[in-house]
Parts: sequence; C-alpha cells; structure tokens
Amino acid sequence: MLNKFLIYFLYSVPIFFILGNPFINLFVIVICFNFYYVRKDLKFIDKKLIFLLISLGLFFFISSLSSNYLEYSLAKSLSYSRFFVLLIILPLFIKKIDINLTNLGIAFFSVIVFVIVDTLIQLFFGKDIFGFPDNDSYNRLSGPFGDELIVGNFVFYFGFISLALILKNKNIENNLLFLFFLVIGIFAFISGERNTFLSYFIFMFFLIILSKKRITIMLSCITVITISMLLFLNFERFNNKYSINQIQGYKSQENNNQQEQNQISKKEIFTDIKNKIMNSIWVSHYRGGIKIFEKNKLYGSGFKTFRHQCRDQFNNESLRKQSKIICSNHPHNIYIELISDTGIFGFVTFLILCLYYLFYSIKNNWIKNDLSISILNCLLITFLFPLKPHGSLFSTSTAFIFCFIFSLLILDIFNKNLNKSYVN
Repeated sequence: MLNKFLIYFLYSVPIFFILGNPFINLFVIVICFNFYYVRKDLKFIDKKLIFLLISLGLFFFISSLSSNYLEYSLAKSLSYSRFFVLLIILPLFIKKIDINLTNLGIAFFSVIVFVIVDTLIQLFFGKDIFGFPDNDSYNRLSGPFGDELIVGNFVFYFGFISLALILKNKNIENNLLFLFFLVIGIFAFISGERNTFLSYFIFMFFLIILSKKRITIMLSCITVITISMLLFLNFERFNNKYSINQIQGYKSQENNNQQEQNQISKKEIFTDIKNKIMNSIWVSHYRGGIKIFEKNKLYGSGFKTFRHQCRDQFNNESLRKQSKIICSNHPHNIYIELISDTGIFGFVTFLILCLYYLFYSIKNNWIKNDLSISILNCLLITFLFPLKPHGSLFSTSTAFIFCFIFSLLILDIFNKNLNKSYVN
C-alpha cells in the first residue's frame, strides 16, 4: 500500500511543479525523509558524489559565515542543503520503489499535453481554463502558471524528461519522435520565452552530436521549425517578440533616408548590435556580479546575497549608471551567481561536480548510444550552457529541475554499480 502511494507521489512531480514552490518543497522533504527507507543501498552511491556535495555545502556555509548578511545567508544556505540530500536519496528512492520508468514518463507526458492544450486555449481565447489571462503586454503565455511566465521552460524540460523516461523501456517510431520534437520546439516558440526557444536549439545541436541515432529526424525537425518560425513572424505578436528590433538592448539605427540606411555597412551593423548588447540589461546584471566577485574572490558575498550586495555596493543611482550596472534578485547567469555569491571555491566545486558526472555519463553511453541517456545528458548540457541567461540556481524551481535531471543520471550510474556488485 505504501509502495503504491509513493509511486503515485512520484507521478505527481510535474503537478507539484505547476502548483508552486510549497508543493515542490513538500516533495523534496518527503523524499529526504525516506533516508531510512533506502539507507541499505547507500553503499552503491559513488563516494565521490557524497564528497563533492559535502564540499559544496561546506563552501556555501563558509561563504555565509563570512558574509555581511550572516543570518539571512546562513539560513538560506542551510535550507538549500535539502537539494544535496535529494541528489543522493532520489535515485535510491526511484530504484527502491521499483517504479516502471516508462509509465512514469507517460504520466509526466500526460501533464505536458494538458499544459500545452491549456496554454493554446489561453492564446486563442485570451484566458486558459483556470481563468488566467494572456500576458499580452510581454507577448508571453503562462498557461496554468498564472503570473509566472515559465510555461515554455516547464514544457521544454519536463517534456524531454518524459521522453527520456518513456524511452527507457519502450522504442518510439520515427514519425512519433519527429512529432514530439516538433511540438516541443513550436510550443517553445509560441510561448514567447526567447531563452527557452534558444535552449531548444542548443539541446537539439548537442543531441545530434551525442546520439548518433535518428539524426535525419532531428535535422528535419529543425528545418521545419525554422520555416515555421519565419512564417509565424508575419503575425504581429511573434514579430514583436522575436524581431531583432525587439531584442533587449538593440534598436535598429533610425534613418529617414532609406537609400542612406541601405548603404550602412555590415561591419557598422554588427558593431552597433555588439554595443547595444554590451549595454543591455542582461550584461548589466552580469557586470554587477563580476564586480561583486572582484571584491570577494574566495568565498563571495555570501550565499544568495546578490540582491543585497549589489544594492549596497552600488548604493546610488549615479554610481550604478557610471558602472553600467543594474541590480536585480540574481545576475541571470548561474556561473556569475556562483562566483559573486560563493566565490571561486563554490564555483569550482560546482563545476567539478557537474562536469565529472556529465563526462562520465557521456563516456559510458558513447558505445551503448542509449537515446534516453543522451537526452538527459543534453538537457543537463543545455541547463549548464554558459552563453545564455539562467534562472537563479539558488531558487527552488531552478534547483529542483537541475536536481531532477542530475538524479536520473545518477540513477543510471547507480544501476550500473548495482549490476557490477551482483556480478562480483
């Protein structure tokens, strides 16, 4: 009876994510409290993982102790340790309850289909079935997420997680796989989330490199999506969102003389774009994080303190304008967030943790060429890709997505270690 409840509890992960942070935290806490349930299998978890997670947590703790915002930062870093426990317990938990991963993927996919349909209703009728209105001021959709404009990001990550899980024990025909890739890509575009749409192309690029299977399907899908995107740009909503003139920080050079405008050299155009990007709001956030790091190189300003340190360090508007810095809750890049908040020690430890297991998984899957594992690897690469904006790594929703993808890769490594132990 308990085992069946835990299986349905795991089925509900995407629903918990839609319901928000309190339900995500409920899931994390319930999993962490299953430590006793899985304790006998801890010996199969790689000791390097435990060492690296303890080291990372220790550096987060030290950065908080050295922070000017001691109580706030310390409370946040201690609370964040729940995700380190989750990374160890969740793979063991999934193995212990003996859940069928394909069924888990189908359950996830059912939620994805519902979210896509609900969001399309919002696009065409102005409101979704829950009454949440279309946020036309940003030309972005939210679906069942209401005020949070993350529906594209949700469908992208959980959509491909569901595909990876389904492929664990079930083969999918080429036409269905093509349709799946196509729907996720087009939905990422119409959601209005430019970063998610960029992430989709990053994901597909690395999947073509790593999978070595069904490459024709992926290339065909990218071609169709590119053509579809060009067609969609004829509609004002999408043109306003994706036109180069709407990219934050860039405006085309105004010139009343059309002939003179046409004579602007390509070099001048690219120089103008480069200058606008360097003065954009995103780079202004990055610049602030780097300045904070320069002042606190070893341990940073303290775990999750960017919002406070930035406003205190650049405490008047004239100084921020002079430094070309805009402060926000986080610097919108996980690497700059790590170096500004936790310094070089936190940054390097996180990088070692991610790259070690990512390369380990890619290496072990190179000959086997399991598309399921390739998808998870590419999702993690996309999440970590440095040349794009990110959500805050220290926020509940972003940390959960990272941990869930990482846990599924750890589960694969755990299963290999378990099989080796039986052989021996």
